Amino acid sequence: MFYTFNDIKWHFGDKRMFQARWEWNHDRSASDSVYKYDWHRGFMQFTNTWLPWLQTITGVTSSFVSQARDTGKSQLLYASAVTQTGPIITISISDQNMGTIKTLMNSHSLNVTWKNEQGRTQSSPDITYSMYLKLVVAPNLSMDMYNNFSLLNSSFTKYNGNLSLKMIF
Repeated sequence: MFYTFNDIKWHFGDKRMFQARWEWNHDRSASDSVYKYDWHRGFMQFTNTWLPWLQTITGVTSSFVSQARDTGKSQLLYASAVTQTGPIITISISDQNMGTIKTLMNSHSLNVTWKNEQGRTQSSPDITYSMYLKLVVAPNLSMDMYNNFSLLNSSFTKYNGNLSLKMIF
């Protein structure tokens, strides 16, 4: 097994940053030399802080997975490759000490990907929307909420949500 993680960041002052990340995982298990896979994932994104409480992130993400089943006799029994690519955008709003509201954090992310599997590209993109909200009000009551909606192959397929309330003593 081999794994590498590469992350490069360029800061343009204290309000702008460019980041590029690439991960590679190559596995041919010692216990099972028949199956092997390669996994690549990466993104490039630009972060801009417009105001002390407003930040945007725009970029592109991509992943590639290949799998194979090999008998070791120069005969490939099974092979597949999947590529996913698309744009991403995130908007974050955060502020502290606004009277009764001690902390407000809110972010919205949109990820659009097209999948290419075995040379066939899907006709409509997969869309994922995520929303996070954290609110802390006096006297230390905290609410965290996370929602994630997915639209895959033009149909609503997944919803994940979480809400927690905490009293901090």
